[in-house]
Amino acid sequence: MDAYRVLLLAPTRPDREATLELLRHAGISSRTCESVQDVVGQLERAVGAIVMTDAAFADPQMGQLFAALSQQLPWSDVPIILLCRPGDPAPSTQQVLDALRNVTLLERPTTSRTLLSSVQAALRARARQYQLRDQFEALRDADRRKDLFLATLAHELRNPLAPIRTAALILAAPTLESSQLQWAQQVIQRQVSHMA
Repeated sequence: MDAYRVLLLAPTRPDREATLELLRHAGISSRTCESVQDVVGQLERAVGAIVMTDAAFADPQMGQLFAALSQQLPWSDVPIILLCRPGDPAPSTQQVLDALRNVTLLERPTTSRTLLSSVQAALRARARQYQLRDQFEALRDADRRKDLFLATLAHELRNPLAPIRTAALILAAPTLESSQLQWAQQVIQRQVSHMA
């Protein structure tokens, strides 16, 4: 399913092929991206997670990725699995880490088991985000239906209240004929019956 596909931005062809095979074997849909620009383009569609290495930080389009990630809908926070060289991150790497919100950091080289476990955890987190999105949409729909119900109810109550108000004004008149009294009573009874 596209909503759970993993975008892979790996620096070398053997890394890409090995990771794609690992994910395919685990039943995880994935797609190779040739550049950061390609990742940004893919973010316009549903994405489960992004797997990338710190080698991507050299790409001059990295700012576009940050911009695309910052423009996600409020419920969305695409998980990123970042494979970095061991040791303290370089200042440029630290800046990227500070700019991203939902990052799992793995040192390279990592085991297939660790990478697969991290991807599966990221996809579970993404599934939870999709559930929250669906719940928000259900709440918004319920709120719209409530507003429509209240508007209909207000309209249905206003219609019979106008004749009742007229009948009440007639009943308040200082001189009232028997035919007027009978008419006012009938109007009130009929409208209250409609309201009930």
